[in-house]
Amino acid sequence: MSLPLHQATYKFIVEGIIKQINAENILEIGLGQEAYTAKVCLDHIKSRGSGKYVVIDFNPLPEAMTILHSYDKKTWELRIGDTTKDDKLFQDCHDNRFDLILIDGSHWISHVIGDIQKVICLGCAKNDSIFVFHDTNGSHVRQAVIEAAKAFNIQTFDIPKANLTLGHFKNT
Repeated sequence: MSLPLHQATYKFIVEGIIKQINAENILEIGLGQEAYTAKVCLDHIKSRGSGKYVVIDFNPLPEAMTILHSYDKKTWELRIGDTTKDDKLFQDCHDNRFDLILIDGSHWISHVIGDIQKVICLGCAKNDSIFVFHDTNGSHVRQAVIEAAKAFNIQTFDIPKANLTLGHFKNT
């Protein structure tokens, strides 16, 4: 299956970041039907020989579940629920803070800000965590990232061709 250009670019950039930082623990909010980010994350963890991919999704689709189940269950964890209503979805995340945090769940501005806030305030992000925000070209997600970046000391960099914004969290 051939991905549209922005998805292929997004996948390429995410894969490069994962390899560059040698991510051990990865959190993703929003699995998506194709789960192409999950594949990149899980392939890295498999080749690394250690690590964990945790994904939170409100309603994981069967196609995405098939992809997850094609990997060793020890390397991934699926948490099903609504991040806007259930803080327990982030429970125990502070035990293994995440090197990389991918946010591609709900695209409502308040939901994106809430996801960022919970990830940081509930201890899921460590100092120097890298954030990847997807679908930021001309959307509510972009405005949410701008607001959250100011509030939580996240330096951002836009990559329009991939429809994403990168963020670098500095816990000061």
